Amino acid sequence: MNKQLIFSTLLTSALLTACHPAPETTKPLSVTLLHVGDSLSNINAKEMELTVAGNRYLANVGGAARTIQALETLSEQNEHTLRFHSGNAITGNSYYTLFEGKADAEVTKLACYDAIGIGSHDFNAGEPALKEFLNGVDRGPCVTTYLGSNIEFKAGDSPLARIQKDDTVIPVILKMVEDEAVGILSINPSEKTQNSSSPLESTRFHDEVKTAQKLINQLHKSDVNKIVVLSQLGFERDLDLASALKGVDIILGAGSHTLMGNWTEISETSSLSYPTKTQDADGNPVCIAYAWNHYSAVGELHVNWDNLGVVSNCQGTLHVLVDAPHEIAGSNGEFSPISDFQQAMVVKSLQSKSRLIPVSEQEQTKNMIAHFNSQIERIESRVIATVQDNLCLERIPGEGRSKICSAAETRQHGSVITPLVAEAFMKAVKTSDAAIQNAGGVRTDISMGELTVGHAQNLLPFNNLIIELSMTGEEIKSVLEEAVAYSVDENGTTGGFPYAAGLRWDLDMSQPRGQRLSNLQINPQFTNTWQDIDPRETYRIATNNYIALGRDGYETFGKVVRDGRYQDTYIYYTQAFVDFARNQGTLKPMAPANRPVQSIKGL
Repeated sequence: MNKQLIFSTLLTSALLTACHPAPETTKPLSVTLLHVGDSLSNINAKEMELTVAGNRYLANVGGAARTIQALETLSEQNEHTLRFHSGNAITGNSYYTLFEGKADAEVTKLACYDAIGIGSHDFNAGEPALKEFLNGVDRGPCVTTYLGSNIEFKAGDSPLARIQKDDTVIPVILKMVEDEAVGILSINPSEKTQNSSSPLESTRFHDEVKTAQKLINQLHKSDVNKIVVLSQLGFERDLDLASALKGVDIILGAGSHTLMGNWTEISETSSLSYPTKTQDADGNPVCIAYAWNHYSAVGELHVNWDNLGVVSNCQGTLHVLVDAPHEIAGSNGEFSPISDFQQAMVVKSLQSKSRLIPVSEQEQTKNMIAHFNSQIERIESRVIATVQDNLCLERIPGEGRSKICSAAETRQHGSVITPLVAEAFMKAVKTSDAAIQNAGGVRTDISMGELTVGHAQNLLPFNNLIIELSMTGEEIKSVLEEAVAYSVDENGTTGGFPYAAGLRWDLDMSQPRGQRLSNLQINPQFTNTWQDIDPRETYRIATNNYIALGRDGYETFGKVVRDGRYQDTYIYYTQAFVDFARNQGTLKPMAPANRPVQSIKGL
């Protein structure tokens, strides 16, 4: 379907979807918008430290079952509510990998969202997988609309193509509240999705601002002047979007995992108000609201529109979802089980803070998640690739850490498996030129034979995300020198030793610190020929978020992050490796010419 046809049929489709004609005149309206975003398959709750009345506690935070309970409770407490998922619902962690989106669909259909925005990460597993997820949601008890206002799927090519009015992903929907129409659209980050995710080549992503303005204009011409945008652009770009548009009222965001509110009870901090208020291009109020990430919070936004469709008031609460704390820190700093009396007291204290009230898990969702969790052991035995030869784990070349390879076998090039992990990062982040992984972040050998999901989980057991850094060639040389030095320093650790994909070098450990690497070369995405790295050229390097903060000796990484020269992909490193292994089919050692450590001497 061409772009003109999509826009020419837009309002007819939207009105039919709403099952109600738009009114000729408008009236003031008060609505409560309940929203989540950036859940990224984080279905299970996570343990988090809380500080309440000067004491430190451990409590379970978030999870889909607690989120759905919060949505139900808040819907009961407010007269007119709409529920939204702002985008990036799936593919964020290994739970998606284990269940291939089936668990996500079961959870999402119970949430009964009025609309879901299609974000960049929702394309990570490809359009057929996204279609399967949406089909699963459609089997639920509620009608949920999927929005992709600036996305054009090619009919006959994409399973997501819009052929009829109610097909999978549509540009806009109207929701009727007290006979007033609220127009909802969704804006996907075009460049990010095309360059960093996995849409079909035939799928087109149109300009975010131009598309949004065209839809808003069409809605206004049809007397729909109350506009909500689900955005996956990220908070800073949402500020720009608001100021560039005329007629936008509310932006419910995703893409940047933004926490709003002045929090003292949790370890995360934020200087942003919930909601954050700004203005559109005409100077009218716009309210931007985020609900953090990973099913950790639900936003409750109360919006009042006047009869001109201008926001007269917006205020609300971001509810971080916790259970009753189960451990308390003693004077020695160590946690121990909490007594019933202590638990009752801290719950009472939390109940006085309307945004951090303990929330129980919705029973049906809790039982469903327990059913999926019980299958993990079986699923972890699922074969994802064949391993052609032993993939040895090593830290410093020749150290002898591997249990299946001798020190002599690893003396020249070091670890065999760690460069493959780096290659998985590089392939997952398609805009990257190369990838760097610390030796300590990879935990096991991989023996010849079948590679299972469980092997991948044991190989990369941490909850690390992949970060993309913009660095000069000089900075890349510096960070590699730092990591090598840290790996042999008395106060360092061998886990800092660097491996890479798309980069190679020679090492002379007899040289002074900062002068050990030579012949540093780059081959972006392994698609070109090897060439000397240019100290002044800027390159994009994928790495894990642990060392991106400057840990394990990677000090220059930390400087780059502090300078703001990075992009968080929100891709879990384990999932990147599983996807890489599946795509390869057969895993084998990296070709000798591509190995990061070409030679080493002086140890």
